[in-house]
Amino acid sequence: MAQTSIMLAVLAVLLAWPVPVLLARARWAGRDPLTALVLWQSIGLSGGLAMIGAGLVYAVSGISTRFPDGLGRLADMIWHGRLLTDLGPLRLIALAIALILALRLLSVLILSVVQTVRHRRRHRQLLDILSRPSVDHPEARLLDHTAPVAYCLPGPRNTMVLSAGIIDLLSKPELEAVIAHERAHLEWRHDLVILPFVSWHRALPWLRAATVAHQSISTLVEMLADDTAIRTVRPEVLASAIALVGRSEPPAGGFALASTATELRIQRLTSPPRRLAAWNRAVVVLGALALLAVPTVSLIVPFFP
Repeated sequence: MAQTSIMLAVLAVLLAWPVPVLLARARWAGRDPLTALVLWQSIGLSGGLAMIGAGLVYAVSGISTRFPDGLGRLADMIWHGRLLTDLGPLRLIALAIALILALRLLSVLILSVVQTVRHRRRHRQLLDILSRPSVDHPEARLLDHTAPVAYCLPGPRNTMVLSAGIIDLLSKPELEAVIAHERAHLEWRHDLVILPFVSWHRALPWLRAATVAHQSISTLVEMLADDTAIRTVRPEVLASAIALVGRSEPPAGGFALASTATELRIQRLTSPPRRLAAWNRAVVVLGALALLAVPTVSLIVPFFP
């Protein structure tokens, strides 16, 4: 099992630096954002399992040849107070690092969820006071502000916000494109896609993969919303709206129209790239599944008994 621990540690290192950096630079991701998101999700989950698993497997490698059985013996050692004497200093350190990392990731994820829910609840309360339902766009609330702002607050009570400034700035087709973009965020719950990577970035801000993943996921989610919007509006109209609105920043927990990679999205809308071939998508999805299977299977089957 010591070899399995080394294999998981190597996988964790690869997924913590070179793999995310290479994927962030990959041009094909913009051709198929959904497939790229699947691969990013696999990298994030597999990397977390590998980092935690490497420490746990090494910790139990001295007391069992099978990980599940080793966990049982480890629990028995803890119960009878023999952990410090029977496990050894190196394996005890590995166990502590794995448990601290797991606790850190889980606690930050829970905290992020709680904070996001609170931010959205408070912001909706403010909107109820400061905004009013839009007469021309029933699904949105109108904020009497000169700045061109458009964003949405996903949740049990989906809320789309348009400012008076953006209504004055954009033409009717451009405004419809903005609304279609924000509606896509709400319908597909893109906030749930981004949340794990926001938590990962907060938990491990020093980790290169966490920063790169957060930036890339944000861009891909915006591209997905663009792709949904142009099913009902012309791409050049949406591109024009994005260019006019610029880099508007959403409130905490919200999505803005052009918050990420504005120039890249405009270029993608005005000069649509060739879609990824079906067999390419299949290869990426199968690779994502295989990547996720490696740490999972390694914690169950002793490859090196």
